[in-house]
Amino acid sequence: MLVLDDPLLPAAVHLVGDDAHDVVGSVLAAAGGRLVSLDAAQVAYRPGREMVVQYRAAVAWSDGRETTELILAGATLDGAPAGTVTVRADDGGTPLEVGVWRYPFDPELPGLPAATDAARVARLVGAMTIPALAVVSYRPCRRAVIRAEWLDDTGAAVSVYVKVVPPSRTASIVRRHEVLRTAGIPAPEVVAHDADLGLIALSALPGRDLRDQLVAGGPLPDPAELVSLVDRIAEVTVDLDVADGRHTGRSRADLLAAAPKHAAALAHLLPGLSERLGHLVARLSDVPRRPATDTIHGDLHEAQVRVDAVGAIVGLLDVDDLGPGDRLDDLARCTGHLIALACLNRRAGVDDAVVARCDAYAASAFQEVRGRHGVAGAARVTAALVGLATVPFRLQGGAWRDDTVALLDLAEACLADTCLADTCLGHTHLGPADEKNL
Repeated sequence: MLVLDDPLLPAAVHLVGDDAHDVVGSVLAAAGGRLVSLDAAQVAYRPGREMVVQYRAAVAWSDGRETTELILAGATLDGAPAGTVTVRADDGGTPLEVGVWRYPFDPELPGLPAATDAARVARLVGAMTIPALAVVSYRPCRRAVIRAEWLDDTGAAVSVYVKVVPPSRTASIVRRHEVLRTAGIPAPEVVAHDADLGLIALSALPGRDLRDQLVAGGPLPDPAELVSLVDRIAEVTVDLDVADGRHTGRSRADLLAAAPKHAAALAHLLPGLSERLGHLVARLSDVPRRPATDTIHGDLHEAQVRVDAVGAIVGLLDVDDLGPGDRLDDLARCTGHLIALACLNRRAGVDDAVVARCDAYAASAFQEVRGRHGVAGAARVTAALVGLATVPFRLQGGAWRDDTVALLDLAEACLADTCLADTCLGHTHLGPADEKNL
């Protein structure tokens, strides 16, 4: 059982333990339902600031129906998130407050109910027939993506992706797509948008995700082509206001600045790793920062890059965080994702051939970073892996603790003079000659 000690966010422990059943069950009971089962599906946690948990809930209703619901509960430093059903309790004199809501009625994404209503999506995108909808992703209080598919008047299939964001972000995200497309970088075209609801309908891009291509064994771009993509983005002129709060490219993409925050979260979750994490963060703190004079994607990884049948890069997704930064962070983040993909595929027992491909491509990408940037590049890949080490807990897999440790092993390997022999970094070596590149 997870023991979470967060004095600034005392309600958090009640969202990931057995108490969560009582928290959610009390809200459902007030609505005429009885909670039959509750399983945590994802957890977003920022120590001392907020936690949001997604649950898969089986509910028996008073009219005899039984349904499966996506229920969410959140706690913040300031109490329950606004616009949610508030549950209050007292824990030995400490007041606790949690907010509960049911998908799709997200308090920060007022457009989500519309994006999951086929008739309303049809009106948004101008479809002549009612589209079929499928949820691609949902990050509570952050964003969601819904795929809409229908046949046009010639019988051809049409696909559009409806992104749901906080309404205040709509204009800046639309502008980011325009800026990239004007620069010749193949971001999706904005088909329609609704600034009041925070809805942005985007065209489908050709090809398939680099991650899918990698797993399937198709042709891949040379890692140098990923570098070229990062360099093209870096030269884009950003003539937009990126000061849209916590979502700016600068705040998300500074890997060295973010590593201590991720390490602190991991130390809260796994206190036994505190000393190890402290040493790792201390080593990263000695790495010099570089000027944030480039334009960067801000969240570049293999599922954001589209490739065609011959492995050429033909599209770039999820450009919400386009903004100022250091282009090395884009490259290091993408490399860290590839390394983590190889690691977690191996641990999940994925087919050996797939694991071998992921290993080889990740090692090649890492060598590209080291060859160009030496230990400074390896340090940023390390920082990216520290951040990615929080993902197993967020996804609530049964082996999340061991998966976290495995990712931290790789993070340390990126900085070590000799890397772990049984990882995708097994053929790399950081020697004294690389120190001059810091």
